[in-house]
Amino acid sequence: MVKSKKGTLQPKRVKKSIRGQILATALCPLLMMSTLVSILSLRGVDDMIVAYVIAIILGVGVVQLLYVARSIVKPLRKIEEYIWSLSEGQLDIKIERKGGRQDEIGLMMESLIVLHHKLKSSMNDIKKVSNQLVDTNDILSVSLTQANTDSEQIKRIVQESTEDTKKQDDNINMASEHIGEIGIMVGDVLESVNHLMYTSEKMKIAGSQSVNMMLQLDESNVRTNESIEQINKQVHLTHKATVSITEVLQLITNISKQTSLLALNAGIEAARAGEHGAGFSVVAEEINKLAGQSNSSTQEIYEIVSNLLEESEKMLAIMGTVLVDVAKQREKLEQTKEHMATVNIGIEDSLSEVSDINDKTEKCNILKNQIIGNIEVLRHLSEKNVVNMDGIQESVIVVGEKMQYVKDIGNHLSDYADILNEQLRFFKLDIME
Repeated sequence: MVKSKKGTLQPKRVKKSIRGQILATALCPLLMMSTLVSILSLRGVDDMIVAYVIAIILGVGVVQLLYVARSIVKPLRKIEEYIWSLSEGQLDIKIERKGGRQDEIGLMMESLIVLHHKLKSSMNDIKKVSNQLVDTNDILSVSLTQANTDSEQIKRIVQESTEDTKKQDDNINMASEHIGEIGIMVGDVLESVNHLMYTSEKMKIAGSQSVNMMLQLDESNVRTNESIEQINKQVHLTHKATVSITEVLQLITNISKQTSLLALNAGIEAARAGEHGAGFSVVAEEINKLAGQSNSSTQEIYEIVSNLLEESEKMLAIMGTVLVDVAKQREKLEQTKEHMATVNIGIEDSLSEVSDINDKTEKCNILKNQIIGNIEVLRHLSEKNVVNMDGIQESVIVVGEKMQYVKDIGNHLSDYADILNEQLRFFKLDIME
């Protein structure tokens, strides 16, 4: 067998054909016989001798034919044995090449050797592949079993993830609703903070006005206090004057009493004088009347002055109380001013805090809008995740079914490999490396 240009095996050409050998073996004696018979006939040799010669030549031809037949039949029988052994699966036989024949038998033997080598090599390869197939199927079976277990776990995990994703989607929807409610609350808080800022501004203005009014009230209180001090001084002066008038009235009363005594004495003396003292008696009587009138007027004035003194003392007591009350009022006013100053500071601080709260509330409102936007995006992503998880779950189920299908195919391949190994046991092989 030779290789062609394309690499395929091509049969060799027969250099010595069996047919040629048989023809040569058969024709050579006949030619010799005819030649010798012709020669002997021309020379007039006896027919018996010619017959012997023909018999000898025919015997030699028969011997040659037998030799040629034996040289053909023996290798054919050997080839038959080899073919029978191959048909019985005995691929471990050794085919011997003898003589290096160049005829059809040699070509047949060489082809049988090549067939034996190819068949043995193929069977060894098939056996290796079959063993590898069995091993691969075992590995595949273990892998598929593990993969099936993993697939079940993945399926369970995906199912749990799907449920978690759905719960997450529900939670996101709830969070979206709560964020919406929080947004409404933030809006309400913002509105309340704006109203609080407006109220704080009004409180600040009212506080400033209160401080101004307190200052004005303090000034008015100072003026009132000064006026009360002046009134108090006037009341004291009036009281002193009343006391002085009382003293003067007391003096006048004493003088009136002395005058009445003098008039009484003058009347007594005029009565003693008789006619000479009549005029003096009239004068003494008039003086006594005037003293009585003076005493009466003094008494009235004294009563008036006593009332005035009593009222002035009451006025002094009232003014003392008023001064104490004014002092307390001034003290309270100072305390009120301090409290109002503290309140104004608190209002300023509150206004600053409210302004800060307003700024933070505005930021919260902005962040709320951003959160709402992000939650909306997250909600869409969650919905997509739910859809994707459903698709993944379906894909996992399909993969599980495919893996089961592959496992079934692997089992079928294992069965085929067992059948193939069972068939290969028919062949006796020397394992080739």
